[in-house]
Amino acid sequence: MTQFRLLRPITVPRVAGTVGASGSLTISSGGGGLEPGHLYLQSLSSLWTEYQTFRSSFFSPSRTKQNAQTLVESIPTSGGTTLSAGASASTINSALSSNSIVFLPAGTYNIDRMIDVPAGKWLIGVAGAQITLDCSTNVGAFGAAYGVRLGIGSKLVNVSIVKPAVLGIWFDGNTSFCYKVSVQQCGYPIAGFAGDRNGIAFAGGSGNCFDVCLVSCEAIYSQGSTGSPTPGSDADGFDCGTSGGGNWQMVDCHAKGNCDDGFDCWNATDSNGFFRCSSSINGKNPEAGSQGDGNGWKLGLGSVSHYLWKPSTNDNADWAFNWNGNVGPHYIYQPDCVGDDSGVYAFGAGDASKWVVT
Repeated sequence: MTQFRLLRPITVPRVAGTVGASGSLTISSGGGGLEPGHLYLQSLSSLWTEYQTFRSSFFSPSRTKQNAQTLVESIPTSGGTTLSAGASASTINSALSSNSIVFLPAGTYNIDRMIDVPAGKWLIGVAGAQITLDCSTNVGAFGAAYGVRLGIGSKLVNVSIVKPAVLGIWFDGNTSFCYKVSVQQCGYPIAGFAGDRNGIAFAGGSGNCFDVCLVSCEAIYSQGSTGSPTPGSDADGFDCGTSGGGNWQMVDCHAKGNCDDGFDCWNATDSNGFFRCSSSINGKNPEAGSQGDGNGWKLGLGSVSHYLWKPSTNDNADWAFNWNGNVGPHYIYQPDCVGDDSGVYAFGAGDASKWVVT
């Protein structure tokens, strides 16, 4: 199995594509057989047996876990309603309010307001197509300038979300699911929006965000106007239950070039599990004026264990794995870390009470 990794310099992704001076990210198809808009997707069919070992024997939170393989294999391919290419955000929301499954054909969609996927509903980009949700005209208030809201048990499949002003995806309920979702350039300045730009690509709601499952998703080049000590210090790729949730599973998920951390478990109240995920060049967004910490993984506070199976990091501005005050212990199986500026383990490296590395 081949994994793709960014090497220095960082201004041009290794896949076929460019980052323009204005902040526009252009990705062309054909880069090693990967789908357009998804930079790192691995072949899941060869990994499911290994994943089931991870799920049943390695990742052990206190709550029941969703089964990523079952979720992927149950994605509908028919039924529901198919909208016209380029349908408006209001048309998409109207279809979701009255249909359990909504399909989007190939095209670019002008998302001038948040897409709201109600509880139990599916929003699916047609398989093999490039579906881009362009959020650069959504200048609503802070709580509305998001790309997509997912309710309890709702599901989002095969879309790219580009330039949401505040958040890319807001998980507002337990047991939601994303597959082949790319969030690009979250938190970039857009004309007409003067509010705070958190710039978090994937974020959980407050206290009600458990049992989320993300498969083959990516967060790339997020920045923002908020955070301390510098703007951009909130702009993570994946905020994994950071507002009191947890028990997230991330399978084949990848964070690259975000201003702050790739994966952040701050304030998670239950364990998170990461299966073959990567985190690269965070804290080094080439289009941002200021950066946050830039850890591969920030593991939060308290005494909540997190579980990482074959994680890889490369060239992050700070640590590969930052204990950050969470005594864990944290369980890491076969890490692959290259060139992270501060090193691999922050706080207690080699301390078996904090890090269990096998």
